Amino acid sequence: MTWNPMNLLETEKHLTILGGTRSGKTNFAIYYARAKLQQNRRVLFVTAKPEAAYRSMFDERFVNDVDKAMESMIKQPKKSVLLELDIEQADEAGRLLNGIGEWLRMKMEKGEDSKVTVFVDEISLLVKNKADTSDTNVALTRAAATWSAYGGQLVSVAQRSAMIHHTVLTQGDLVLFRVPKGDLKSLSMIAYPDMKDEEITTYLDNYQYHSIYVDGFDLRYMKPVALQEKNRSKDGIPDDSPP
Repeated sequence: MTWNPMNLLETEKHLTILGGTRSGKTNFAIYYARAKLQQNRRVLFVTAKPEAAYRSMFDERFVNDVDKAMESMIKQPKKSVLLELDIEQADEAGRLLNGIGEWLRMKMEKGEDSKVTVFVDEISLLVKNKADTSDTNVALTRAAATWSAYGGQLVSVAQRSAMIHHTVLTQGDLVLFRVPKGDLKSLSMIAYPDMKDEEITTYLDNYQYHSIYVDGFDLRYMKPVALQEKNRSKDGIPDDSPP
């Protein structure tokens, strides 16, 4: 069946957003960040590869200054904060995540509101050598495993699942955007690079803790669905029910 990624706007579960180059994954992540802000959640967006066009989407921007970015997020909950990190400063993302985790825990113990959504974009650049033991990867897995209990939400953005630790993948929903050519082979290359085609089908059937959202992709038949072919209601408004 085909799901609409916009349905994710109401959830507070962790998300992992995957998609190829120019797939629109960062655009959706930023759109989602703005929606979370409207829901009165604190929003912090971390990236190692910013594009100038994205900067205007945020209320405040910091470069390589983790402490000020976190302070701004805490003291000004009605503003979205962008933190740009140089590759040389990648481990700072781990320090940031650990600091937010500690802040969330302290807020919960005091009985105070602490809802926050943190986006980690370009994970392949922030996790050095894709090593499980890198500071950022350890912090990501800790956040995925513990933040939900404290009111925190983690959104991870990358080009393929091999870049993301399995603990992060299994703790929330998985979103796939515009898989190239929309076929099973492409799905396996981006989302499940170590599986054979038949293994992917079994995986999708048996592991329901993942919700797979694909833009224009029918998971029942593993074939593309043109966006203009989606069902429409009588008044012409797109209908997001399964085809």
